[in-house]
Amino acid sequence: EDLNSVCVDNNGNDNGCSEDRGPHRELPSPDLDTKELLAYFQAEFDYQEAWETVAIMGAHSLGTLSRENSGFNGINGWLGNTRDLNNAYYDGLMGGASDLDDFETLMESADWEQVYVNNEDIGTPNRWEYERGVDPHFVMLNTDIALVRDLSEGLIGDEGEVSECQVRCGRRNGNGCALPRCPHAEETWEAVKTYKFDNEEFLADFEVSFKKMLTTGAETDAGCASLPCTVPTISRRNLKKNYLRK
Repeated sequence: EDLNSVCVDNNGNDNGCSEDRGPHRELPSPDLDTKELLAYFQAEFDYQEAWETVAIMGAHSLGTLSRENSGFNGINGWLGNTRDLNNAYYDGLMGGASDLDDFETLMESADWEQVYVNNEDIGTPNRWEYERGVDPHFVMLNTDIALVRDLSEGLIGDEGEVSECQVRCGRRNGNGCALPRCPHAEETWEAVKTYKFDNEEFLADFEVSFKKMLTTGAETDAGCASLPCTVPTISRRNLKKNYLRK
């Protein structure tokens, strides 16, 4: 609780902070392309390597999305199994049955189709999301797809629509190859491939990335004289710690 911070409702009105309403925080856009996604995690959490970002994105094996909160229609989450942290997230992004499969086989990802979500009835932003499956359906956002597809060069429109290419030749809507396939994301491709076929490697790297996320910007050597502990913040410009991959 921070009574000196701005705590806003869905309409942007300051209602003051309370025990159940914290300070307003700007969340990252769900429509970042690969370079923007990597730049965000580098600026916010000092992630210097692409694998750190790819690993932390695996947290999307957990949780769900709701129209009422974010505008996305993902009540079954990214995968359907919303309580197990594992590498299944990457299985939905990349095809193939082995890391020895050729490039074209790996590009045959799950059959994602971009769908428009109209939220005018509830007042949250209208959204574009990727869906696969029907009753239940699962979702991906542009920031998820950006781990395996390069959506830069203006491919993502103002509202999140990708209208000039598609993740793969679609079967879900029967459109065949009406649009060309989006190019693969070179900077993050190999890390996605590694995690798709090696759950232990993913979990080990996720631990490193998550710990770094929790401690970046905090002086972790300050100690704790009494509970609850308070950890003073430090400038990100002064971060010198070298986080080594396990």
